[in-house]
Amino acid sequence: MAQSNYGFRLVQDSSEASGVEQWRHATLALQPGDLLEIDMGATAATVGDSSTVAASRKGVVANAVSTGLSNVTIVNPSQVWEVDSANNSDRAHNEDLMVLSGTSTVNNSGTNADSGICVQVAPVGAAADKKILVRFIDAFGGSAIG
Repeated sequence: MAQSNYGFRLVQDSSEASGVEQWRHATLALQPGDLLEIDMGATAATVGDSSTVAASRKGVVANAVSTGLSNVTIVNPSQVWEVDSANNSDRAHNEDLMVLSGTSTVNNSGTNADSGICVQVAPVGAAADKKILVRFIDAFGGSAIG
């Protein structure tokens, strides 16, 4: 039986650069686990989607503070995140670059996406659970996979 969706959930963080910040955004219907991004030169966050790029600053919603303001956990390449996937999880997708298919879902199509923002580390649970572990890449393509 598939688990309920919860978007991105931090499962490992070996960085001292992590933290929680308050980000401004337009009035959005956000849930904990949703990915937000701030494009270069922007002053407010927008929801992550299939056009999100590695160079964007990214954060995962921890909780909404008020209308237009949310606490976000800052994303960096040393962290491992568990996330919902669009398709059944598959170990053959490990190390594939992946794009978002929604604010809280990764498109694990089985092909390496040149415009990907994260790399699959491993599947989680049964394939039908549609859960995978990922690391985000930085603007230079680094993902801290060792």
